[in-house]
Formats: sequence, structure tokens, C-alpha cells
Amino acid sequence: IGYRLEVIETRIRDLDPVNVLKRGYSITMLNGKAIKTIEGIERGCIITTRLYKGEIISAVESTKEGGNGNGWSN
Repeated sequence: IGYRLEVIETRIRDLDPVNVLKRGYSITMLNGKAIKTIEGIERGCIITTRLYKGEIISAVESTKEGGNGNGWSN
């Protein structure tokens, strides 16, 4: 049972948002909410990209539809 608990702890730790950011991922937000699609994102919107160490504040110049849902273009 000890080994199984250790495996579960490791998985939970790996999914901790801070640890995800440490691996190079980022979270981009509009008005404090994560952006999941370009819907509602327009030129001039101010977005915040959260990194492991710091944030980037950006103004949207344009958006582009597409992608197949896994983060890669078709």
C-alpha cells in the first residue's frame, strides 16, 4: 500500500499547476479567466500570460481560427 500511495502522491504533485508551469507551460487569461478559445478575444484586448516565474501582459493584434483541439494546426 505504501508504494501505491507514493505513486498517487507523485501524480498529484505532477498535476499541481505550479509544477505544470515549471515544465514550460503557460496559462493565458483574459479578465482573470483562462482563455480556451478565441471566442470573445478581439483586437486590443489585454491578456495576461502566466509563466512559472512572472507574467507577460499583451495586447491582442489579431486572432486566427483553426486547430484541431490538441494545440496544433490542421
